[in-house]
Amino acid sequence: MSIMKIFLPDKLYHRAADVDFRELYDEGKRVLLIDVDNTLITHGGNVFDEYAYSVISKAENHGLMCILFSNAKTSRIKDISDITRIEYIHRPFKPSGKGIKSYLREHKDISSNEIVVIGDQIFTDILAGNLAGVMTILVDPMYHNEPRQIRLKRYLEKFVKNRVAIDKISPVE
Repeated sequence: MSIMKIFLPDKLYHRAADVDFRELYDEGKRVLLIDVDNTLITHGGNVFDEYAYSVISKAENHGLMCILFSNAKTSRIKDISDITRIEYIHRPFKPSGKGIKSYLREHKDISSNEIVVIGDQIFTDILAGNLAGVMTILVDPMYHNEPRQIRLKRYLEKFVKNRVAIDKISPVE
C-alpha cells in the first residue's frame, strides 16, 4: 500500500448535510467527530446557523452522538459548545490521532469502529482519523474565503488528491 493512502477518505460527500447518517448508524457507527470550520460554519465563525444545526439534528435523529472536533482556539470552541450544548474534544491535535485516541481512552464503552470523522481538510481531518483507525468522510469546503495557510494546504491537497485518485471517486449523492 502506498504511503499516500493515509490521505484517502473512506467516503466523499459534497456537504456534511448530504451524509447518509442512517447508513452510518446501520454500519454500527455511534459517534461523529465533526470539524467546525468550513464543514459546519465559516472559517473563524462563532455562531451556528440553520445549516449547522440541521446537520447536527439530522445526525442525532439517526442515533449518532455529535462531538465538535476542531483545532481552533479552545476558548472559541468552548463558547460554541456552551451555546450549542454539543460536546467538544479539547485540543484534538489534528492531524495526529492523539485527540481521538485520548477520547477512546476516556470513553472505554466506545470502540474505534464506532467513530467517524467528518471534515473538509485532508491534512488535518482525514489524516487524524486515518492515523487513529476510524472511518473518515471528506466533504467539500463550504467557503473559499480562507486564511492564507489554509489556501496553501488546499493547493497541496490538489496534489495529493491527484496522487491517490480522490478526484476519480464520485462523491455520494
